[in-house]
Amino acid sequence: MNKFQIYLVCFIFVFSCSYSPILVNENYNFKFIKITFNGNNEVNEIINSNLKQKGSGEVEFEIIFYSERNREILTSDAKGDPNTYQLNIKVDYIVSTDKIELIKDRILKKSTYTNIKDKFELEKQEKNILNTLSENIANEILISVSRLKK
Repeated sequence: MNKFQIYLVCFIFVFSCSYSPILVNENYNFKFIKITFNGNNEVNEIINSNLKQKGSGEVEFEIIFYSERNREILTSDAKGDPNTYQLNIKVDYIVSTDKIELIKDRILKKSTYTNIKDKFELEKQEKNILNTLSENIANEILISVSRLKK
């Protein structure tokens, strides 16, 4: 086989599979009719919007969650300036229906990142990490509720 044939076979093999991400455009067969939250406002808004956006269906649940966000310094240089940070997000949540508690759980997500001299870029990086972690937490909540129904 020459190189062209090898590339052709690889091309056909790669593009013939029907890959699709699991949670993208996933609409669940339930919705949250009442969402109550306390704690960190940024985290709460991201989780709240994800839960409202992806939930649609006839089965109705209520959810209460409390979020905490914590940034800690993991390593410092000789002068005491931080080199590495860790962003921790903890969410405690309770899912119920008709005043019956169905799920009570805690989700903890962490991400480690290095310090950047440019503080604006560091703030952008932290916001991206916060968004990603919060969206992952919302997806885990949705998956736990979808398992509950079955």
